Amino acid sequence: YPTLGILFVGLVLSLVTRNNVWKQEKGTWIQKLEQEAEENTLILGGELEAIDRELMGIVSLLSTFETVTRSEFRTFVTPILQRHGFIQAFQWVPRVPLSQRSALESMAQRDGFPGFRFREQDEAKSMRPAEPRSEYFPIYYIEPSAGNEALLGFDAGSQPELLSYITAARDSGTTTASVTRRWFEDDQQKGILVFAPFYEGNSVPETAEERRRLFRGTVVGAYRVTDMMEQMIHPY
Repeated sequence: YPTLGILFVGLVLSLVTRNNVWKQEKGTWIQKLEQEAEENTLILGGELEAIDRELMGIVSLLSTFETVTRSEFRTFVTPILQRHGFIQAFQWVPRVPLSQRSALESMAQRDGFPGFRFREQDEAKSMRPAEPRSEYFPIYYIEPSAGNEALLGFDAGSQPELLSYITAARDSGTTTASVTRRWFEDDQQKGILVFAPFYEGNSVPETAEERRRLFRGTVVGAYRVTDMMEQMIHPY
């Protein structure tokens, strides 16, 4: 999976009237969005502020309860997915030390995923079991699961760019958004990944040292840029 405190997509909607928006070619708007997103210059506004709050709501769920089951995660995020057709998926990416890897893999297998393993990509972009390392950031829950099965168990920490977003979110204590691009081989659209960190306790630790020590993982929202633009231009 540049540090931003918020998901950047205020777009140029704030710079023009609604009538002008409707007159523009959709492709022009998408091009502007992608260009500005890649430069990390966009400001979250309007509908996307609600999306950011919803993402933080998932963080609150995971931070408040010691254990959140797959079914509970699914129940919580499904209404959000139904409201916003441009969300590709929500993911729970916990921080897992090497000593807990076997236990987490076994739990997922008992949850109905018998082949679940922590995985990483090799040089040919094929999946293989993750190499031993001090800690992992696997995609442990993902919703909707249909169509996203290939990502389950993927160790985001094995990819340097994704790890950089995770650590940026961890250290800042704020939502961090990625650049816009196709993140995985099967992606049909360019997307934005948003990383929301969560920690032990019910609040963000005050210092960077405490945030690193108490970091439990991140919630990731994956958003399809073209669909996002379509819904913002034609909301009804």
